[in-house]
Amino acid sequence: MLKDETGAWVEDEQRLQDMARMFFQLLYTDEPSSLQSLPSLFPNVTEEFGESTSGTFTDEEVRRAVMGMGALKAPGSDGLHPLFFQKFWPTVGAEVIQFARDCWTDPTKVKLVNETILVLIPKVSRPSLIEQYRPISLCNVTYKILTKCLAERLKMWMPSLVDETQTSFVPGRHITDNVCILQEVVHSMRAKTGRKGWISKLTLLRHTTASNGRLCRILWKQQGYRASLLL
Repeated sequence: MLKDETGAWVEDEQRLQDMARMFFQLLYTDEPSSLQSLPSLFPNVTEEFGESTSGTFTDEEVRRAVMGMGALKAPGSDGLHPLFFQKFWPTVGAEVIQFARDCWTDPTKVKLVNETILVLIPKVSRPSLIEQYRPISLCNVTYKILTKCLAERLKMWMPSLVDETQTSFVPGRHITDNVCILQEVVHSMRAKTGRKGWISKLTLLRHTTASNGRLCRILWKQQGYRASLLL
């Protein structure tokens, strides 16, 4: 039972399904975006970066990606856990490796496995609104293999790709760093006398739940990323 946009409680199962579908369709709907002021905000990648990340996946890269996954992580739409691929790697390994290489050569093939199950996890103990549920996408293991291989290749380059003010995605940086900085700023402003200041808070709902793939690909191309990295 959840409240609709008017605050009325809804119990009917079909209406609840419609509410959830409409909410997340709107949340994930692409909106027109202007790129005129964005390219200069991000650094272009170097030729060295391109060379080190351009080769097709090796057998060992794919195998490490599979073996490094949690064995019983939630499966995607195909119902297969990473454990299946780990246990039967001698049987399925060659086909998985070949598929990964095919996707590297022709990224459009990623669509064959890029299908997810959207699961809603409550953000609070007693949710009453649809927006109080966090959507979690359960991807197929074959798709996770591709992304994990790419992530491993990009790992060594993250310090140069991620700005110093971004406190995540880079080893040694912690998201709590920004919390500490904010606390210091607030304390400093409270301690000052005779001067006025202000702090703005932005709540980015879409930023925490979705990203615009079309916009990201345009920006990545402008930064010099090679097509094979834009799965």
